[in-house]
Amino acid sequence: MNSPLYGKFRVSQGYKGVSHKGIDLVGIDSKEIHSTVDGIVEVARWDAKLGASGIDTKYGMGQYVRVKEENTNYRYYFGHMSQILATPGQKVKKGDAIGIEGRTGNATGSHVHYEIRRTTSNATFLNVSELSGIPNQLGIYEQNETADTDPDFEEAKRKVQEKAGLDDNTMRYLQEYRYGKELIRKLAAAIG
Repeated sequence: MNSPLYGKFRVSQGYKGVSHKGIDLVGIDSKEIHSTVDGIVEVARWDAKLGASGIDTKYGMGQYVRVKEENTNYRYYFGHMSQILATPGQKVKKGDAIGIEGRTGNATGSHVHYEIRRTTSNATFLNVSELSGIPNQLGIYEQNETADTDPDFEEAKRKVQEKAGLDDNTMRYLQEYRYGKELIRKLAAAIG
């Protein structure tokens, strides 16, 4: 699982495609939001529109951060922050703190809206639950800071990449595939 919240968190609204393009998470143990990828912060600001009386801060994702992933160029959105801890142009690594959960923008309660898009276009959203491994159902889950550190899997990845001559993008694609980890482990075993 690759959640922007560490420790226990609650899925308060699942991914529903066009009707809800991301997944909403509420921190239980911590409200600190972490980047889920290595990349560049493209945007760290209010998602606001101009209204008759100035900026409408009850609009959209409120205070949000958008990170462009290093290997795929996918855009990762983290919305409704009460505080932004990242700046545009900043390089971030997976696990770096980029904000604090909040209820800015169009939000009824404190949470982080987590969304992944192929590009910056609102129409290129991807199934964040499938890509992140966060269950797409309401409930309480737990993400440890080192949850993705699996020495056996890392060795299997290294072996498959080296023996098959695959580039980093191909390995990332394999790993993000729904059954990618199982496939990589089976390939490593077959390679020997």
